[in-house]
Amino acid sequence: MPQVAATLAAVLTSFSVELISESVFNGIIVSMLVTSILGLMMTTTKVFLCLRLIINRHLVKNQ
Repeated sequence: MPQVAATLAAVLTSFSVELISESVFNGIIVSMLVTSILGLMMTTTKVFLCLRLIINRHLVKNQ
C-alpha cells in the first residue's frame, strides 16, 4: 500500500498544478483501484491454494 499512497500523492500534485488532465487523472485512479483489488484477490487465492496443498499433504502423510 505504500506504493499506492506515493502514486496518489504524485497524481494529486500533478493534477493540482495542471500537469495532467482530468481524464488522465481518472485513468490513473481507476488503474490503481483495479490493480490493488486484483492483486489482493490473486494473493488471497494463492494463499488458500497453498494452505489446501499443505493440509492435503499432511493428511496423506498421516494416513
